[in-house]
Amino acid sequence: KKLKFENIVPGSIIQIYTISGETVETIYAQNIICYWDGKNRYGKKVSPGIYLFTITNKETGKIKKGRIFVLNY
Repeated sequence: KKLKFENIVPGSIIQIYTISGETVETIYAQNIICYWDGKNRYGKKVSPGIYLFTITNKETGKIKKGRIFVLNY
């Protein structure tokens, strides 16, 4: 399964972090829809738990923040 980010400004950067602040994955938005496959930057499936994300619009500098809860499926 994949997590879908919608209405993203192309060129934005989506960063996913652990609660402790370690970077899990960085996604560069090419389109208005982006997906995260639940894997870290090394291609390994992440553990269940809470993750944080930021979406940075490179044009305006605006940053949106949120949380993701990953379940074991």
